Amino acid sequence: MSTRVPSITLVLLAVPIATLGLPATVVHADTIYVCWDGSGDYRTIQEGIDAAGDGDEVVVCDGTYTGAGNKDLDFHGKAITVRSENGPDNCIIDCQADEFDLHRGFHFHSGETPLSLVEGLTITNGYAGDGGGIYCTEGSGPTISNCVVTNNTAHDPMEGGRGGGICCRYESNATISECTITGNDSSIDGGGVYCGEASNATVINCTISENRAVDNGGGLCCRCSAPMITGCTVAANTASREHGGRGGGIGCYESAPTINDCTIVGNAAADLGGGVYCDEGSDATIGDCAIGSNTAGSAGGGVACRNSTATIAGSTISDNSGADAGGVYAFYGCLTVTDSEILGNNSAGFYCGGITIIGGAARIEKCTIKGNEGSPGSWWGGGVCCRGSNTRISDCVISENVVGYGGGLMFMLDDDSVIRNCLIIGNQSEAAGGGVHCEDSSPTISNCTITANTAGSGGGLSCWTSSSPVVANCTITGNTASIGGGVHCVESSPTMRNCTVSANTAHYGISGGVYCYYSHPRITNCVLWDDKPEEIRLGGGSDLIVSYSDVQGGWPGAGNIDADPLFVDPDGPDDDPNTWEDNDFHLSAGSPCIDAGCNWAVPPDTADLDEDGDTSEYTPLDLDGEGRFFDDPDTGDTGCGCPPIVDMGAYEFGDAGPQPCPGDLDCDRVVGHSDLGIFLRAWHISDEGDLNCDGETDHADLGILLTYWGAGCP
Repeated sequence: MSTRVPSITLVLLAVPIATLGLPATVVHADTIYVCWDGSGDYRTIQEGIDAAGDGDEVVVCDGTYTGAGNKDLDFHGKAITVRSENGPDNCIIDCQADEFDLHRGFHFHSGETPLSLVEGLTITNGYAGDGGGIYCTEGSGPTISNCVVTNNTAHDPMEGGRGGGICCRYESNATISECTITGNDSSIDGGGVYCGEASNATVINCTISENRAVDNGGGLCCRCSAPMITGCTVAANTASREHGGRGGGIGCYESAPTINDCTIVGNAAADLGGGVYCDEGSDATIGDCAIGSNTAGSAGGGVACRNSTATIAGSTISDNSGADAGGVYAFYGCLTVTDSEILGNNSAGFYCGGITIIGGAARIEKCTIKGNEGSPGSWWGGGVCCRGSNTRISDCVISENVVGYGGGLMFMLDDDSVIRNCLIIGNQSEAAGGGVHCEDSSPTISNCTITANTAGSGGGLSCWTSSSPVVANCTITGNTASIGGGVHCVESSPTMRNCTVSANTAHYGISGGVYCYYSHPRITNCVLWDDKPEEIRLGGGSDLIVSYSDVQGGWPGAGNIDADPLFVDPDGPDDDPNTWEDNDFHLSAGSPCIDAGCNWAVPPDTADLDEDGDTSEYTPLDLDGEGRFFDDPDTGDTGCGCPPIVDMGAYEFGDAGPQPCPGDLDCDRVVGHSDLGIFLRAWHISDEGDLNCDGETDHADLGILLTYWGAGCP
C-alpha cells in the first residue's frame, strides 16, 4: 500500500459571504486516512472520526475492520464524511456481534444532519436491540449512501428488535440512498429498515431484499412516521409470525409513507399484506409501482389495508396471491385505485382474486382488472368483491376473471356501491353471476356493457337473497349460462331501466334473457330480444312487472310492445355475435322503440354520470354518454310523459333534449292544479296519471305529484 499524505488542507472562498461585502472566509477541509495496516493517519475508524472536524473527510482504506474502534462508531454530531476508498465490496466493517456481545456499525444520536455522511461501506454482523447495523435516534438525520448493510440482527427480549439493518427512531430523518440492505433480521419490526416515532426517513434507489421481521415489515416498517420511499426494489423479504406477520415488503402503522416508482416483488407475509400492509389509521400513497408475485398467508397478497387510507395510482399489481384475497384487500378504510392494472392475482379462500373491499369507502377509476382468479374453494368475486362498502367503480375494464360467484364483480351484505361506465367482459363464475353477482346487496350499475360472460346461472347478472340493484343504461348481451343467460334472480327485486338484453343463451333451455325464482323484478324502458330460448321465465312465486319495454314474444304490461327493435347491426359486420366489439345495439331509424319509453321510469342519476353533483335529477345520459331524452320528429310519441320521450333500450336515438319534469302531466313544465285534475280523472281508471310507470294511477303516483307541487322544471 502506498504511503498517503496524512493531512490535506483545502482553502475555499466562501462566495455567499463575499457577496455580503465581508472578507472571504478560509475553510480548512482535511482528508484523513484510516488504514488497518498503519499506512494511513490512523488504524481505526473511530480514531479518524475523533480527529476530524466539520467538513473533513475520513477515507477508509480497503480491508475488513474489526474490533474496538471499528464498531459502535459515533460521529458526535460532526458534519463529516466517512467513506471507503474503493466502494463497499472492498471495505467492510465486521461487528462480530452476537446475542451475548452486542455491537452495531454506527450509532447516530447527537443531532447529526445530512452533512454527516457514511458512504461506500459494507456493515455486517451487527447485533443490537434496535438497529443491528445502523441506529439513528434523538433527532439525528445522517446520510447513508452506497452502502451494503447485510446480515445484521435487531433483537432484545426486553424491548428492542426493530430495524435489523437500519433503525431510525425519535424524529430521526436519515437519508438512505443507493444502498443494498439485505439478509438482515429483526425480532419485532423492520427486518431491513425501521422508521418510528416521527422519523421521516428518505429512502432512494435502494435494494431492500431477503430481510426478515418476525412481526411487521420484513423489508421496511414505519410507525408514526412519514418516510419517502422512491425508486427502490423491495424483494424477497418476509414477515414471519403466523397470525401476526404483516407487510412482507413494507408495513405501516399510524404512518403516511409515500412509495413511488418502486418494484415490490416476491415478498411474503404469514398473515396480511404480502407486498404492502397499512394499519392503525395510516395514509399511504403508492404511485407508479410494480407490486408482483407477493404472498400473504391470510389476505392481500399485493396490498392490504385495515382501518387506513391508501391511494394507489399508475401502478401494476400482478400475480400476487393470498389465502383469502389476492391482489388488494381493504378492511374498513378508504381505498383509492386509479389508472392502474390489477392482473393475474389469485385467492385461495373466500374473497376476491383482484380487489376486495370490506366496509368503508373505496374509489376505483380507469383501471384494468383482468385475469384474476379464485382457486378451488374461493367463492366471492374474481375481479372485485365489495362487502358492506360504499365503493364507486368507474371507467374500468373488468375482464377474464374467474371465481365461484361474481366472476367480474361481487356485491354482498348490504353493499350499496355504484358502478358506472365499465366494460365487464369475458368473466366466468362456476356458480352464479359471470359478469356481476349481488347477494343481499343493492348496488347501482349504470352505463355499463356486460357481455360475453359465463356462469352456472346468470351469465351476465345474478341477484340472490334480498338484493335490489338498480341497473340502468346497460347492455347485457352475448352472455351464457345454464339458467338465465342474461339475468338470474333468486328471492330478489332488481330494477332494470333502459337496458338492452339481447343475444344471451341458456344452455339448459331456461330463459336466455331473464329468469326469476321467488323474485319481484321491475323492468321498464328495456329491450329484450333474440335471447335463447326465450326472453323471460318465472319460477316459484315470482311477480314480475314489465312496462314500456320491447319483449320478443310479448309480455303483459303498460306500454309493452313485441316488435323488431331494428338494431343497427347486432352481430356486427363479421356476422359473428360472439365478437362483441363490432356488435351494434343502437336503434336504427324507424325503430318502434324510439320515443316509446316512460319518462317517469328513468332512474335518478345516482352515478352522477354528468358529474354535475346532482344525483337527484333523472339520469341525463345514455350508454354513449349522449343526452338521454330526444324527441325524434319522424317518430310519433307512443311512450309516457311529455316530449321529449325517452327511448327503450340503452341508447337514445338522437341528441339531447330537456329533462322531463316529475309530475307535469299537462306538459306545461309546471306542476299545479291542471296536473292534479288530470290525475284525479285517471284515478284507478287509466294510466294517464301513472307517474311511476307501474301501469296504475294510485297513491304512489299522488305522492310523486305532491312532492313536486308548485315546482318549475329544470
